[in-house]
Amino acid sequence: MKITTEVTERDKKLLLFMAVFVIVVVFGFFIIRPLAETDAALKDELVMQEDMQLRTQQKLMLLSSVEANVEKTEEELDAAAKEFYPVMKSQEIDKLLTEIVLKWGLDPKQLTIQMPESEMILEPFYASQAALEEALSQAAVQGEEEQTDSTQAAAASFYGIYAAQAELIVKGDRMVMEQMADEISEDYPAIRITGAAWGREINSLRDERGEYISSANDTLRLQMEIYMYKRDK
Repeated sequence: MKITTEVTERDKKLLLFMAVFVIVVVFGFFIIRPLAETDAALKDELVMQEDMQLRTQQKLMLLSSVEANVEKTEEELDAAAKEFYPVMKSQEIDKLLTEIVLKWGLDPKQLTIQMPESEMILEPFYASQAALEEALSQAAVQGEEEQTDSTQAAAASFYGIYAAQAELIVKGDRMVMEQMADEISEDYPAIRITGAAWGREINSLRDERGEYISSANDTLRLQMEIYMYKRDK
């Protein structure tokens, strides 16, 4: 028996279709699919880069704003720091206060200075003339009892401030001593009068005949804080 194979026209079309289908599948799987995956990855990368660019632009804008604020704060800090003395030694504070007393022709009887051990946080003060007058008035009534200035602090705070405590006792004309205290309160913003007390000093001197003559002098005891500012560079 002889078997013969005959390819009909229908079989040719079917084989052609199968060949085209295989080519399309192979082309799609090995070429189109990788390209599509690469395209999707590139789109994701593009979105990520755009997001990163947007964040970078926002950070640059924020940086400019921060730099402007820092510069403004530095200027305000420099302006505020001018109101304070640089950090001084006790001898320099002694010299400063003694010169003020001698300028008014008064006699400095005693000066005690307590230097700061560390920096402090200072809420800025604005001592008024009325507060000083009230302290002096109360001191006159209550004698040697210490009076504390009730001036309240402002809202802002400064760091790197050192406050030295000083107690000064001067002798002389009462009116002149009041004027000196007024000047310290008004013209020396870095010196704060925290207490004031009036007193009297009795002196006895022997005259040429050997007799003792007594004299009384007014004294003023001022308690002060001297503020110094040290800025770290």
